[in-house]
Amino acid sequence: MVMNLVDLMGLLREKIHGRVDHRHLNDDQELLAGRVPTAETLVIAFWNELEPEIRGFETCRLVRMRLWESRSNMVEYRGPA
Repeated sequence: MVMNLVDLMGLLREKIHGRVDHRHLNDDQELLAGRVPTAETLVIAFWNELEPEIRGFETCRLVRMRLWESRSNMVEYRGPA
């Protein structure tokens, strides 16, 4: 099922944006502690933060995430195998 975008945006603001926006990702984040903040590492960390929350909504599940670094660079993650 498709999730209500207001709920999704609230989760993104709380779990991701508020924690990483305008932060030094190499130093300031327990979310990325001990890891190099590549796009691949970020999308997995974001998945791990959001997936349990989205699963908490009655009929929703996280299927994939895309993280765009630039107009031409993107990483897609479909969860652990």
